[in-house]
Parts: sequence; C-alpha cells; structure tokens
Amino acid sequence: MAGTGRVVTIAGLVFAFTMGSMVASDLRVVGQIGTTIMIGLLFDTLVVRSYMTPALATLLGRWFWWPRRVDRLARQPQVLGPRRTTALSAERAALLQ
Repeated sequence: MAGTGRVVTIAGLVFAFTMGSMVASDLRVVGQIGTTIMIGLLFDTLVVRSYMTPALATLLGRWFWWPRRVDRLARQPQVLGPRRTTALSAERAALLQ
C-alpha cells in the first residue's frame, strides 16, 4: 500500500478537480452534481484512503488481508488406483484397435 499511495492520491485529486470543473457549467444542476462529486472524492482521497484505511488495517491485523491463500485450505488430492475396465469398455477398446 505504501508504494501506490502517492499515485492513488494524485489520481483521486485529479478526478476530484475534474468533476469540480463542472461548476463552470451554465446549468445549475450540473454544477451542483459536480460540486457534490468533488467533495465526496476529496473526502475519500484525503481522509478515507490516507487515515481510515491504514487505521483499519492496523486494527484488523491479518483479518484485513482476506481471502487467505486457497492452497492452504484445500485438501490434498487423493491418488486413486487404476480403474477396472468393464466388459463394455474392453469391447470398445477392441473395436478401436
């Protein structure tokens, strides 16, 4: 997470200000929607991703990083012995030769 934090923050800020540019629209509704989205994105980028996510990762510990690796939970496959051939499959094998 530490390696990608700066990139994600910059991308969030760019997207927030892009949505905020809708304020310059002549339509009041479009400006309101752009402002609302911008405020939400700024909150998500600056507060949630910067403070709350690392805090939750610390509080939850290993439970934060789910799902766990599946190969640890899966049973080992059983090796079965050779299959018995039935009379019908022996006849089919004879026809193929």
